Amino acid sequence: MQALIIGAGRGSRLSPASRGLPKPLVPVLGVPIIDRSVSALHQSGVDEVIVTVGCEGQRLRDHLGDGEWLGVRIRFVENEGWADGNARSVLAAAKLLEGDFLLVMGDHLVDERILAAMLGAPVPGDVLLAVDRRPTQNGATRVLVEGSRITDIGKEIDRWNASDIGVLRCSPGFLAKLETLVPAGTEELADAVRAVDAHVFDIAAIDPYVPKLRKPVAPWWVDVDTPADLAAAERLLVDNASKAASDALAHWVHRPIENALVAPLARSSRVTPNQLSFAVNVLAYTVTALFATGALLVASLLSFVVGLADGLDGKLARVTQQVTRVGSLEHAFDMLYEYSWVLALAWAVHRDEGGAVPLVLAGATVAVIAFYRSVYDQYGKQAGRSLDDAASFDRRFRRVAGRRNLYNVWILAAVVAGMPLAALWAIGAHAAITASVYSARTITLLRRLDHTAESPLRPSR
Repeated sequence: MQALIIGAGRGSRLSPASRGLPKPLVPVLGVPIIDRSVSALHQSGVDEVIVTVGCEGQRLRDHLGDGEWLGVRIRFVENEGWADGNARSVLAAAKLLEGDFLLVMGDHLVDERILAAMLGAPVPGDVLLAVDRRPTQNGATRVLVEGSRITDIGKEIDRWNASDIGVLRCSPGFLAKLETLVPAGTEELADAVRAVDAHVFDIAAIDPYVPKLRKPVAPWWVDVDTPADLAAAERLLVDNASKAASDALAHWVHRPIENALVAPLARSSRVTPNQLSFAVNVLAYTVTALFATGALLVASLLSFVVGLADGLDGKLARVTQQVTRVGSLEHAFDMLYEYSWVLALAWAVHRDEGGAVPLVLAGATVAVIAFYRSVYDQYGKQAGRSLDDAASFDRRFRRVAGRRNLYNVWILAAVVAGMPLAALWAIGAHAAITASVYSARTITLLRRLDHTAESPLRPSR
């Protein structure tokens, strides 16, 4: 499937935030708008992108190149009449477009779920326009929808019930009609849409639940016209990159700190998510060494730093579109150093107090944690959503369920009290309670799914 990005305009209203750059090259959290658009299109299934250039078009050509580094083929079309209206930019690319294609505005940020949904949606007439019926930002193009058809569209129309989000699926018939409309004086794309058989796709039809984030995220879009829009886009990206925090410490303490740190990290472009993950692991195993050598208080305090930093790498990857397959291994490495902390603490207690109790407790605790993490993961695979978000009980229990952050609280409290063995008992009990609850809830919920006639799930053995 092909996509066309209109990137020919000047974007003067974005000054001074644009710092002299063409609007598509203005960075949002360190990533140019057009890079975000091309990456989202690629993730949605587009393999070729046509970019219409005009004002400072050579800078866009030099930046994007052939598109291989973004995973797509990119070709460019020059629109010498770029100042006249965006309908001309579409028509200028007609010779390179074959069959249906997606049309995206070069100054819009759009949720890739919307793009994927538009790729799979049929075009009942000449053009299908994605619309949002929720209250939206000022300046959005207004749309009057009756049934599924567009009866009016424009910035200043009085009667309207939806907003144009800047994504269209166009048919070859639409291009054929543009060849008549544009020479007859139709300069703006909105005017062309009004003149053809145009239908709408309501983005509210998209399932908002995002399994990887363990929360619903309403399909989103931003038209980046002004510095205020740019700031709003950055806030939206940070908020939508945040996973629903599980334990109380992550929810009430880590999340706001992470959100405050991730934006400057992204803008600096000096630290990659994988570099941050590596640094976190180095610090984590330093904590292991400190526990093993008996520096329990220092190790306990540094464990909280690791817990905070551990959430930053994934969030940085999501806001800068640097999510990789290698990054998916992060959780496996997280579990390894979590186990190493328990075992190292047990070794230190064993060395100081003697006896096999600390070692037995640590071994049993690690086994129980491994078990309930497997149960937790299996539920997610079978149900398509996190156990943390299965029902109201699970959303409440996740705040106190066994997690590394809360285990760190037990360790610190016991170390300060001079009773490190008590930390191992507390963690073991906490893990056992969590394992019992997770097992009971998973069995109950999966049985319910098995007996739901509409469920496509089948037991896998």
